[in-house]
Amino acid sequence: MRPLRVILVFFSIVVLFQSPSFSEEPLKEGVAPDPIQAASNFITGLTGQTPAMLGLAGDLQDLAAIGEAIIAGDFSKASHKLGEVTAGKVIGYTAPAIGQIIAIGNIGKMAGDAAVTWVGQKNFEKIYATMLEVVGPVENWPKTREEALRDEFFQATMAAEYRYLETYLIERGYAKDRAEAEKVAIDMILAKGSFERLCNQYGLEGKERTYENLKREIESEAQVSAEMAREEELARVEELKAKEAAKEKQEEEAVEAELVKEMAALDKEKEQDELDEKPKPEQSPSLPKPGDTLVVPVDEQDDKPKPEKPKPTELISWSVSSSAGEDQTAFTVTVNNISGKTIEGFACEVEPIGSYLEGGVGWGSSPSFSIIAPEQSISFVVLAMGDVKGVGLSFKGNGKLLGGQELASIHRKKEISADGSYRGGFAGNGISGKISISIRGSSVNGALSGNYKDSNQNVSITGSISGSYNPETGGIYAKWSGMATGSMRYEGKLHDVCEPIFGKLEGIINKGSLAGSWSGGSEYVELSGSWEAK
Repeated sequence: MRPLRVILVFFSIVVLFQSPSFSEEPLKEGVAPDPIQAASNFITGLTGQTPAMLGLAGDLQDLAAIGEAIIAGDFSKASHKLGEVTAGKVIGYTAPAIGQIIAIGNIGKMAGDAAVTWVGQKNFEKIYATMLEVVGPVENWPKTREEALRDEFFQATMAAEYRYLETYLIERGYAKDRAEAEKVAIDMILAKGSFERLCNQYGLEGKERTYENLKREIESEAQVSAEMAREEELARVEELKAKEAAKEKQEEEAVEAELVKEMAALDKEKEQDELDEKPKPEQSPSLPKPGDTLVVPVDEQDDKPKPEKPKPTELISWSVSSSAGEDQTAFTVTVNNISGKTIEGFACEVEPIGSYLEGGVGWGSSPSFSIIAPEQSISFVVLAMGDVKGVGLSFKGNGKLLGGQELASIHRKKEISADGSYRGGFAGNGISGKISISIRGSSVNGALSGNYKDSNQNVSITGSISGSYNPETGGIYAKWSGMATGSMRYEGKLHDVCEPIFGKLEGIINKGSLAGSWSGGSEYVELSGSWEAK
């Protein structure tokens, strides 16, 4: 068996990323993060619904408290605060899971393993099984006590099962009479249903289906979403700061340009004044008059005029106009025959300028004549597409090169917009978990959470992602870092696992979805896998 150190390293690597605390990260002066916006990012990312959709838009004080905790980097506090707020206000399956689990706990932990405190696990499971058999799946049950009391079928089924509990509930002080005992029993069975449904949702099986395990899974997911919300808000603030800085720079440059313009005008005025003050130069000697003798040195005389070199005969002239279209430049070329003779076998060859990954050169409309009569003109369109830097034209006719020209593209390659939030999963080498990616402009931020479990270990996965997005290629290039934390059993003893890990993550966007690969680990082991998010 391998030494403990090697095993600890292995577990820490297969487990991937924990996000470092941001509580000590200084925030720049000027534009400040907005707690309400941070809370809105958190709630929307976690539930897929805005605070307004959940009926929380008016709770500004609670939202501000959640947002302030997020901005401070206290993700646990933000998650718990959201749970407390939604546990009492948002009902049923529309509540965030963090709110539902706290609501179950507030009822008295009457679900899962805590049900034995009330009526004995066996009896309570029998009631629950009967309700499932008669009423149907939990998703079809009433979502609140009020709905259950109005649902005659649910109430009748429940009444046949819980009557023998009335005395127990009243004697133990959980209810003062039969009417209240009925309400408490309904709360119990609804809480049990929510508990079992959430265990299914979070993949807990067998002995793992405990209230504490479920709570830990839900809180972990909520904390990752809170971290993502902070990254989104800080990215928004940085974008605003960049815009303000650009605006200030533009204003400064405008003032500087105006100053330069004024100084140039003053210099010009000064030069003119100096010219006006200078004395006029004396007149030069007069030119020879008729009859005067003009002596020219012999060596400067040229008895014979020098012959002029013959100019090459030009057969064609041409003109080009350029226009930028969608991801391409169109060059309209007009060729004129100026030779006075017919040009035969005319052709135009086109070559791309510079290296390129996507696109190329082509014809919008190619030359329609191979023979150009004297004084005739023809026109055609040449295209530079994608990231081609330009085109090189070569005109040929009468069996020789007639001329050529290089033309630069004026279009910009069409950018792929990917702004938004994406959620999905990652896996590899026995690891699996959830991934969240946020793209804003060319900035990429994200977080991951998951685990690695077997008979000897249970290690949690949390982590952060930071990198860049290339709108021209649709590619993502990022780094991840975090900690592997948990426990493992080695030679019969339980040991803690806590080790930093790091690596890289790459991907590309295609039809609104992200996918790619990850790799990394520690200095001892290198692992890899794949990921996707929508």
